[in-house]
Amino acid sequence: SSSSVVYISYSFIEPHFNERIYISKKKSLPDIMGNDTDLSMSEIGNLLYGKSENKSHRWNFSDSNWYSASNHKNLGASQKVWVSWFIILVFFFSYALLNLIILPLIFLLPAYLLFDVSIGMEWFLLFLCQFFIIPIILIFIYLDGSLYRTRDMLRASNLKRASILFLAIPVVVTIIDFILIYVYGFVYFGIFGEPSIDTNLGVTFNSSSIEILMIFLVIAVMAPITEELMFRGYILDSIQRIHGEKVAILISSILFGLIHIFGGWYVVGSTFIGGLIYAWIRTKTGSLIPCIVSHMMWNAFAVTVTYL
Repeated sequence: SSSSVVYISYSFIEPHFNERIYISKKKSLPDIMGNDTDLSMSEIGNLLYGKSENKSHRWNFSDSNWYSASNHKNLGASQKVWVSWFIILVFFFSYALLNLIILPLIFLLPAYLLFDVSIGMEWFLLFLCQFFIIPIILIFIYLDGSLYRTRDMLRASNLKRASILFLAIPVVVTIIDFILIYVYGFVYFGIFGEPSIDTNLGVTFNSSSIEILMIFLVIAVMAPITEELMFRGYILDSIQRIHGEKVAILISSILFGLIHIFGGWYVVGSTFIGGLIYAWIRTKTGSLIPCIVSHMMWNAFAVTVTYL
């Protein structure tokens, strides 16, 4: 009977699938049914999950992103294209200045003037710089995006999904990234010659364990978190809202490459390639987790092989 179908859907089917996309019931079945036996399944679903108070409303699956991992819309501060771009660029350059110049000066300059700063202390202060940039990025997202959406992109609903997001995808992505960077390096060296990259970070394998730990915390842990929040958490979504997925992947990756300009054009190109991969993964999985973990794996590999 129709009552049996409603009961099975309400009690077993819908909770199973909606748990995966973080949707929770807003009302109970008796509250919305009452004596009304003419409700369709779509009307019942809308009323249960607070999609509409209008019983004639129907679910709309015409949007290709209806199955997104986040139930929160990608809404910006403005619907006007030029205003949205102005906000994106202001936040991008603010992030660049704060991350590369202002915060390092705030933390490092007084230390250099007042103390005899060791390499380990210098990297600890840079760790603090990365730590304090996170709330600033979250403010950007709050003003021109959705913190709830970002929260959803940092969740794994069950153990199976967690194993895929934290391990399976990052391992495959890192292998692909390595192959593409190898090909890119071969082409770059053939055209422009071997690039001049400053690999002296003041820390080697002969340094103290504290110094090695701090450099890994900064480069292989904190930097991936802050950069993924900024470029795949904020900028990608903001551009996608205006121009769609492909343009967002391309432009966010260009900006990601340019933020590494102090490393030289070879580094800009290699980070652009990484940005393309991470942005594509973000759009296809709806999660920041594989992007962050893949970024951590790559940076840890780079620090170990190139800098130490």
